[in-house]
Amino acid sequence: MQKGRKWVVVADGGSAQVYALDRETGALAAVADVSMERDTQQSGEIMADRPGRSFDSHGSGRHAMEPRTPADKVAEHTFLRQLAHRLEVAAVKGRFTELVLVAAPHALGELRGLLNAHITRAITAELAKNLTHESPSELRAHLADSL
Repeated sequence: MQKGRKWVVVADGGSAQVYALDRETGALAAVADVSMERDTQQSGEIMADRPGRSFDSHGSGRHAMEPRTPADKVAEHTFLRQLAHRLEVAAVKGRFTELVLVAAPHALGELRGLLNAHITRAITAELAKNLTHESPSELRAHLADSL
């Protein structure tokens, strides 16, 4: 039985690079239409409006309300959800049959929760490290046992 195409996803909360493994040479080639970068707005820019105001529970004073979830966490979750969607579309099109996930620990945990069962069955290896700034050859060295 011949194995299908293997992809390597390298992500953190703000960028994701996707590589296809060439089974003959072992080289990693970028899959540009799936790779993505998050808009790098700072939390202050995301939350530029003044916070809402609320009355105190006792007396007539008012105070600003803090958001329940920090804006950067919301942006990270949205980014990872978009990445999961792109991977689902690629899986449906049969663009890969095996997947290696490499992500910062927090992003890996969150991404795992966002992937559907079809994709989780395709995962052959995971590495909880932020390697988004590594070159394909350096990345290949980190993943020698997984590829």
